[in-house]
Amino acid sequence: SNSTGAKNAYLGHVTLKFSPEAPSTVQHHKHYCLEVGEHATPTIDHCIIRSTSVVGAAVCVSGVCASPTLRHCDISDCENVGLYVTDYAQGLYEDNEISRNALAGIWVKNYANPIMRRNHIHHGRDVGIFTFDNGHGFFEANDIHNNRIAGFEVKAGANPTVVHCEIHHGQTGGIYVHENGLGQFIDNRIHSNNFAGVWITSNSNPTIRRNEIYNGHQGGVYIFGEGRGLIEHNNIYGNALAGIQIRTSSDPIVRHNKIHHGQHGGVYVHEKGVGLIEENEVSSVHNY
Repeated sequence: SNSTGAKNAYLGHVTLKFSPEAPSTVQHHKHYCLEVGEHATPTIDHCIIRSTSVVGAAVCVSGVCASPTLRHCDISDCENVGLYVTDYAQGLYEDNEISRNALAGIWVKNYANPIMRRNHIHHGRDVGIFTFDNGHGFFEANDIHNNRIAGFEVKAGANPTVVHCEIHHGQTGGIYVHENGLGQFIDNRIHSNNFAGVWITSNSNPTIRRNEIYNGHQGGVYIFGEGRGLIEHNNIYGNALAGIQIRTSSDPIVRHNKIHHGQHGGVYVHEKGVGLIEENEVSSVHNY
């Protein structure tokens, strides 16, 4: 379905399936089950969307003023990316179920700036939400869990705003910011991840503020490989390794955090780590 020329189309309560023959002799130019192009503003409501294509994405929204309202849809069990928003596209994406996809649940790139609220993104075989190549976006109250890689990954100039999300039970980490990634992560609950709750590396500089970062199977916030970042007013506790670890020439600002009930130190700086560390409250820390 291509909503060109259907500026205010409505698509609701249908199941869409894209099942290209494999291996197809016909090269599909567009590998999407549903595509929303520039200046299209359809409402897509209560649809079930499935794609067995191993390339592309189940839903692609791209182009200037591509701005759908996508809500109460189920984009699951696809063989590639679930939802792909790119090339200055916008749109409102609310209350969708995005799960068990072979690649990321959501990709946002190339100056796309979607609003995504209350989506349930889980059990993906890759990252939950991946913003990269200068992708933006406002992500509020999403539940992101049990993805095989990080819950939320930010890379290459991407700058998302992520608030009131729950990012948990990631099979690797919670939030992974690398290769000059930015982003504001504020008032989130980041917990029960296998590796660090927040990883910052390779010249990335996100703001991590007022988050609850707890019960990680490794550390709370892990800054390495020349990572930066503003880490402030977080409550970091119950992590198996240090609450905050700074290493390999990293240089963050770490202040006004509460770090407690960790099993392996509060703030741990080593291997040429530097940084401004001020007015943190470190208590009930055990060093075994």
